[in-house]
Amino acid sequence: MSIDDDPDRWARLRFAIIGPLLAAPPAPGELRSALQALAERCWQHPQSGAPVRFSYATLERWYSVKSIFMRSGFVSMVILLL
Repeated sequence: MSIDDDPDRWARLRFAIIGPLLAAPPAPGELRSALQALAERCWQHPQSGAPVRFSYATLERWYSVKSIFMRSGFVSMVILLL
């Protein structure tokens, strides 16, 4: 596997974006604005280094999947690959 195909690079980027929300969840009613703020930011593409943005829907999906694992007590590196 070449460095460009390394799935961990994408996993680390997803966790860097969503991780702070998992560590300190927003107050009730504030998740939408927190995800919208993240959707407005530019991030560094893990392969090319170019600026990249992710939609609100994408960030919401990442957050929902990871928060389900967090709530269930199944916390491992596996959740980073989702």
